[in-house]
Amino acid sequence: MLGCFSRHGVYEKYYYQLRISILRVRCRGCARTHALIPSFSLPGTSIGLEEVQAFLVQRAAGVSRAIAGASFAARGLGEDHLRSLQRRCVKAIRQAKALFPQEGDHSLPHWQWPQSVTGGKFHPVYRLNSISIAAGWGAIFCALAAGAGGRTSRSGTAGSHDRHSARMEVKPIDSG
Repeated sequence: MLGCFSRHGVYEKYYYQLRISILRVRCRGCARTHALIPSFSLPGTSIGLEEVQAFLVQRAAGVSRAIAGASFAARGLGEDHLRSLQRRCVKAIRQAKALFPQEGDHSLPHWQWPQSVTGGKFHPVYRLNSISIAAGWGAIFCALAAGAGGRTSRSGTAGSHDRHSARMEVKPIDSG
């Protein structure tokens, strides 16, 4: 029954200042749950995928952090956020290089390595995440926001999702 999903719950996350609903599904084949994150949002963060990709490409081209992060500044995120984003991107790239030692040109500066792996400037974050997921490692560029990585339920205890939404009526989703 691979590829057949059922609704497992819903939670909300921020996309910048906007709250969006995220659907959780359960795969009947592997019995795991998955969050269906919109393509415009970087998983585990409140920031946009396109903005992170543009930041990475501009940093690879030698653009300063402040100029590369102008789209974040325009959305009200300050210099502290940019420093944190840069630090987390560098960490993600180092992890990716360790996971894929045969991929890309390791002699390149860390900002340019993702493009050498993915074949250019077109969607390096998305493409590197896809390569990593296909290899079974999960997304490399995930939870780039400060404090990301853990979830706390409304009751203040750690949990994988909102337990109330998990008990809601489950309707099958056609994954075909």
